[in-house]
Amino acid sequence: MAPEDLHCPFCPFSDPDSYFLALHVEEVHTEDSPFAVRDSPSAASAPSAAPSQDGGDVYVECPEEECGEQVLITDLNEHLDLHLASQVTIEEPQHSYSNMSVTGARHVLKEHHSSTRSPETPPQYTSHTEASPKPKKSLARSIFSVRPKSAVKARVSQKQKELGRLGTAELGPYAWEERMPRWLFQQLQRGADVQVVNRTGRDGALVKHTIIENETPGIVPMLAKLSEHDSSVERAWYCHPSTRHVFKMKHEGGFCGYRNIQMLISFIQGAKAEGHAKFPGGVPGVIDLQDMIEDAWDKGINDIGRFQTGGIRGTRKYIGTPDALALYTSLSIDTDVAVLTDCPGWLQAHEQLLAYVSNYFNQSATAVDQQTQKTLLAPLYLQQPGHSLTIVGFERHRDGSSNVVVLDPSYETSSAMRALLAGKKSSRSLNSGRRNEVMRAYRRGERHLDRHREFEILR
Repeated sequence: MAPEDLHCPFCPFSDPDSYFLALHVEEVHTEDSPFAVRDSPSAASAPSAAPSQDGGDVYVECPEEECGEQVLITDLNEHLDLHLASQVTIEEPQHSYSNMSVTGARHVLKEHHSSTRSPETPPQYTSHTEASPKPKKSLARSIFSVRPKSAVKARVSQKQKELGRLGTAELGPYAWEERMPRWLFQQLQRGADVQVVNRTGRDGALVKHTIIENETPGIVPMLAKLSEHDSSVERAWYCHPSTRHVFKMKHEGGFCGYRNIQMLISFIQGAKAEGHAKFPGGVPGVIDLQDMIEDAWDKGINDIGRFQTGGIRGTRKYIGTPDALALYTSLSIDTDVAVLTDCPGWLQAHEQLLAYVSNYFNQSATAVDQQTQKTLLAPLYLQQPGHSLTIVGFERHRDGSSNVVVLDPSYETSSAMRALLAGKKSSRSLNSGRRNEVMRAYRRGERHLDRHREFEILR
């Protein structure tokens, strides 16, 4: 018989392991926890520096080899779960993802605990009179902070200056970093490894192909095939097939905003869409994108971003929708931003998101009787609290549920997907269980999305 769950007295969290429960209480509900990543002492004394929105954010390093990402402790299970999903192969047996991710989370938390606290030091708890449900996450830095309505622009800008510099809640664990480590800067400046190989074309002639280590072309058409062969999918829609999966390199940590911008640029280049002449050659690197955003601020475009961040050039500070918008605006590329927020008595943000994406793809539907619609639409930049993704598709299932299909820059293209793209196995030959495992890394439904109160979409 499985051990009975023990419940946290302050929130809905539960766990059968008393040690893990005590650690949760200490890290989440204890004031001045030694585990919390907080703003640096030097930053605290800086002029006009403001505290983060949530000084209790706790980051831990992902235990996955070569990941290097600092993850919020509350997101660790999901982060590890998606690592496992990206490691699925065509041949291996099905995993029990939830159990494996929880085990991984326990391991890293116990390691983190033992390395930061002496065993003789007893935990100190803060008294709380009543439990409260865990709040849904909001965007720490919204597009509204840089793009107010014109009628109140001057007043809002003055208020922004009074609020001062943003901190870890908005910009991540390296919010006060003046310079990223030299080895990481050099790795990003160098970019991913590039190989040129000869392959035989359909006519028998040799064709040169360029392979970039952290880019996967052809993934959108393959995802469309997987949806098409899935009997549980009633209808599916996908964006332009030129969109590439661009993911982080080994040990680089979290540069998701930049990687998602790169995915949108891969569409612009491949589809020869508006602005493609601005991006000759390959997609610009992370350091190049930092320069482009800083150049946009120099032109006065969303330049409050520089004041809020203290500058991003050469750092690991998080960027978001305001910075992506500044970049595109500076290059005269038309963009549109949608802000989706929980509305009491109406739709929650995740329901609005699913409806928005469904309507977006429906506008370009061609054959209404076709189960999978392959459109020429652009992918969508999705900003959720603490992370960003690229939406490349939408699925509606026969049971009434629906989900977006995304490319997540935090995880490399799965081994199974690479095998399918290499022609080692056809998508039609996969059984339903294996097909669902392959798609798991790319689907985001209510279970993933309803934890958030707000989203922003850039298209």
